[in-house]
Amino acid sequence: MTDSSGSADFDARLAADPVHNELEQSLLDGIRGEVRQTVFISAFLTTQVFALSRTETSGDAADGFSPLVLSTVGGAPMLPLFTDLARVPADYLEVAPHTVTLTGGRFVASVADEVGIVVNPGHPIGFELSPGALAAIRRDFAASQQG
Repeated sequence: MTDSSGSADFDARLAADPVHNELEQSLLDGIRGEVRQTVFISAFLTTQVFALSRTETSGDAADGFSPLVLSTVGGAPMLPLFTDLARVPADYLEVAPHTVTLTGGRFVASVADEVGIVVNPGHPIGFELSPGALAAIRRDFAASQQG
């Protein structure tokens, strides 16, 4: 017998704060299994997303980027990224009030090897990529750019 309470909770949370843009729709389609994982990962890599910085940065985040970093229960550092500025919790902005906008691919390429990414933490339209998953995406993305 399947417990549908998790699905009902997901649907209720989603109804309270629905899709804001095409990237989120692609992520939602992936979460629901309506598209292959590579489809929404590709959308994420090519679409602008937002990170938070404790300090002001240059336009391309090359100078002064001091990111907000979260950690998993196991202590792994995770860079939170957001698909829409409306997804950023107010308490995060108290700590890191500056935003940096780059494509998901630029963030993936620039994150340190020991850091993962969490997209829209706490929201049903979100996902996590461990440091190992990011390494695989970097490797696969680099290979696709060469061929």
